[in-house]
Order: sequence, then C-alpha cells, then structure tokens
Amino acid sequence: MKAREDDVPVDVPDARTFGSTLGNAVWLMSLDNAFRDLPLSCLEARVSTPILLRHFKLYSKEGQPVAFLTWASVSDYVRDRIEAGGQGLSLDEWRSGQNIVVVDVVSPFNPRNVIEEKFWQGVKSSQE
Repeated sequence: MKAREDDVPVDVPDARTFGSTLGNAVWLMSLDNAFRDLPLSCLEARVSTPILLRHFKLYSKEGQPVAFLTWASVSDYVRDRIEAGGQGLSLDEWRSGQNIVVVDVVSPFNPRNVIEEKFWQGVKSSQE
C-alpha cells in the first residue's frame, strides 16, 4: 500500500540529508574511541532515530564535521533514568516530555564537555 503524501510527517529529512548526516555521524563514531567498537545494530537507535526526529546537531569546522550530538525531549521518568546511567530510548521516549537531555556526544577532536556546553548555550539562547 502506497503512503499518501499527507501521511508523511512534515519534519522528516529528505533522503540526501539523512544519508549525508548518517555518513558524517558514522565517520565521527569510527574515530571516537567511545563509539568505534559499537555494533552496527546500535546505529538505528543511536543515530538513525535522532536524525529522523531532527534531534541532532552536527558541528563542523571549515566544512569538516568535528562532532555529532543527539538529544531527546523526555518525560521526568525517562530523564531520571538517563541521569542514573540508563541507556537506550524507545522510539516513543525520544519525544515523551519537555525535559531536554543529551543522549550522545561523538567528538573525536574535542572534549565532549566543550561540545555539550555549546549545545546548551544554543538551547538557552533559543529560549530567550
């Protein structure tokens, strides 16, 4: 059965954007010791889902990707679970509430905290 045009969510990235972002994220993961040994099966939940939901930020310097950050807008329960060290979000948890949490920071060239601080500065300035 063919999907009708109005059945497709408006904010889903086009195939070119999705593919380019996925490629950049995977390349960065291959250079980052914290991510390089993850099985390919992790890409669906940790990379593809946030790209499809547009819950990512790709940082570049002089046109070269240098970091990839993902976040979720979660319920209090999910936020508490993540803060306690729990990993893995189900699809419905990525947009389950108003609490913004950083899920992953892939940053082989800069300290993770620098990238995360940039993200939070952007969040703060967008709320002002």
